[in-house]
Amino acid sequence: MQKISGEISANLVNGKLRASDLAGEADLATVNGTIEANYNSLTNVRDIKLKSVNGSINLTLPPSPNAEVSASAVSGGITTDFPLTVKGHVVGKSLSARWAAAECESS
Repeated sequence: MQKISGEISANLVNGKLRASDLAGEADLATVNGTIEANYNSLTNVRDIKLKSVNGSINLTLPPSPNAEVSASAVSGGITTDFPLTVKGHVVGKSLSARWAAAECESS
């Protein structure tokens, strides 16, 4: 799927779900497979839901997102390329973070 400006919802049992140039809300899920979702802008986006029971999720956001992110993993890990400050302890395999645009600017 490419260049989708409105809302999108897709569910797969097996296989790779790839969506690029998204510009609206997304609800993407797979049972056995990976999800790749790419956003160039979050201007009209309030909610992105990505879920994979057994597979990886790769979400690409603009360089300076103003976003709140929650992620959890049953098996596997969670990584981010954005700066992240941890307050307290990291427990289990879940992450909640808020990135303001000014905190994520790269030079």
